[in-house]
This record gives sequence, C-alpha cells and structure tokens, in this order.
Amino acid sequence: MNWIAMISMVIDHIGLVWFSEEPIWRIIGRLAFPIYAFGISQSMMYTKDKKSYLIRLGLLAAISQAPYFLLFSNHQINVIATFFIVVFTLLQVERTENNVIKGIWLIAACMILEGFHFSYGSYALILVSIYRYTKGRELIISHSVLIILFGLFKGWPIQIGMWGILPTIMYTWFPKDVLHNLKVNPPRWMWRAFYPVHLMLLASLELRPF
Repeated sequence: MNWIAMISMVIDHIGLVWFSEEPIWRIIGRLAFPIYAFGISQSMMYTKDKKSYLIRLGLLAAISQAPYFLLFSNHQINVIATFFIVVFTLLQVERTENNVIKGIWLIAACMILEGFHFSYGSYALILVSIYRYTKGRELIISHSVLIILFGLFKGWPIQIGMWGILPTIMYTWFPKDVLHNLKVNPPRWMWRAFYPVHLMLLASLELRPF
C-alpha cells in the first residue's frame, strides 16, 4: 500500500500543477492521503518512542515547506506539518482523562489547522481519528460521511473525493494476513524521504528556465 500512496501522490501533484483540467489525475491521487493517514494512525499505535516520531515529523515538515511553496505557489502549510499537529494533539488527548480538556485540545487543533491553512486542515485530524478509534462498517460509514460533509461545506468535489474511500474499504474488508502478504513496502529511508524529495524534483521542473 505504501507504493500506491507514493505513486498516486506524485500523479496527484503532477495533475494539480500541469493538468488541472483533467480530473483523472486527481481521482487517482485521492488514494494517497487515506493511506498516509492510516499509516499515521498505525504509527501512533506501534511506535514506542513517540517523542522521536514527532521530532522526525517536524523535521520532514520543515524540509518540505520550501519546495511545497515553490511547487504550488500558495500559502498553505504542507501535509507533513498537518500530521505533526494531528499526532501531537491526539497524544495530548490520550494522555488526559478530563473530557473538557480533551475537547479544548481538539478545538484548538482544528482552529490552528484551518486558521493557518494547513493542507487538508481539520479533515486530516478527523480522518486519522476515524482510523484510530473506529473499525469495520463504522469506519467506512464515518469516512464516507466525512468526505460528503467536507465536500459540501468546503466545496471539495465529492465525486472525486469519494475515490478516497477505496483504501478504507481495503483496510476494513480484506483479512489482515492477505494485506500482509500483498505488502512489499519500500525501504524505510525511501518512505520517509519521499515526500520532500519528490516535491523538490517537481518544483525544479516547474521552475526550469526553458
């Protein structure tokens, strides 16, 4: 699944920059974010050193921001930084038993993600939470409702966004041993470096003087 995430993300970004009038690029690209969000939820579950994980996300986010800005020419903050806020927030929520404080953390995170134009905004926080705290049919329904709500209220194209439900269906319906047997992941260094490196390469093509 990691290879699918990497390839579909590149296709999505190529389509966004150079073929914005051709929706097929964005449809394929919708597969990437749910896979990354699921990976974040799994990393939160299985990573023992949460502090090092956060530091790694922060460093990748910092490295990625300049090529992200150069490639897309906007004032958004890249998705790795979004995941940094998401992971930090959910870790704080899970460390407290006070529901009021939990609510404050979540509301504050949503305000930061939306107010400072983080890529995917509060959608990322909600989707990672869905992956982390739901399963089975509830997971699929929750993700579908999330896509529809954000499509309606933020003007995201629902017919394109619904393709993003496919990874969720796979994670829910396919037995874990089947997915494990299908999983041939890239080396860990490649998986971690891929986001900033692919942004740098695409930005160099976009800014080429010929």
